[in-house]
Amino acid sequence: MYKRAKLKRYKTKYKFVADKEIIIGSSDDLCRTAISFWKCYKHAKNKIISFDLDKTKKINFNYSLKFSDIDNVKKYKYQDNIITRKEFILLLGCDT
Repeated sequence: MYKRAKLKRYKTKYKFVADKEIIIGSSDDLCRTAISFWKCYKHAKNKIISFDLDKTKKINFNYSLKFSDIDNVKKYKYQDNIITRKEFILLLGCDT
């Protein structure tokens, strides 16, 4: 039971928006979560996923790490600053 409670603390909140669908949740593997959403919603025209890397306690959906693909224009942001794809992958914790 201790391990389960300990694992729960390390989950990061996320918000995913695809066209008119909104999904809010938490994940322990951000890279896997982002890849899964992009595969499942690959035909959606507008997609946005954001992660709460700062672990805020407030109920706030303007998370610090954000990736948007709107009309095939991709934007990566961290704390409202535009970053590169490689920086986004590093912040997400992906191996490759």
